[in-house]
Amino acid sequence: MKKTTKYLLLFLVLLGCHRVEKVSPEGLKPLVGRWRLVAQRNLQSEEKEWVEVPSGKGAFTIIRYDGVILDSQGRGLCCGTDILWLNGTKYLIEPQEEVPYNEACRYIDIAWCPLWDIVLDGDTFVRDDESRYVRMR
Repeated sequence: MKKTTKYLLLFLVLLGCHRVEKVSPEGLKPLVGRWRLVAQRNLQSEEKEWVEVPSGKGAFTIIRYDGVILDSQGRGLCCGTDILWLNGTKYLIEPQEEVPYNEACRYIDIAWCPLWDIVLDGDTFVRDDESRYVRMR
């Protein structure tokens, strides 16, 4: 009986270590909306300073209620992600409705797509410490 209890406890501990939150409207509510790219890190420079993107030239991104990331025309990204990190919390992205196909994707090699690591602070988020976006109103 003691052995069974120990194995059960070990199983529960290991199960807790692999917890991945499923995306819910509450979990992503602060991130849902239209976002405009306003700055990118200059990775060639030693300081890796921010370089502003001229107004009107920044790419728009839409983040849907289920965590799916779309381009400015509402089509799926060619290299979208299945996992999104939001302020240190890992979310598994499972589309709740069809993702419109982007015709440009047939010309792009998508053998490896990066995870999105987002740090959200109010109406600004930084993706992968390389791109800064602001919410569109």
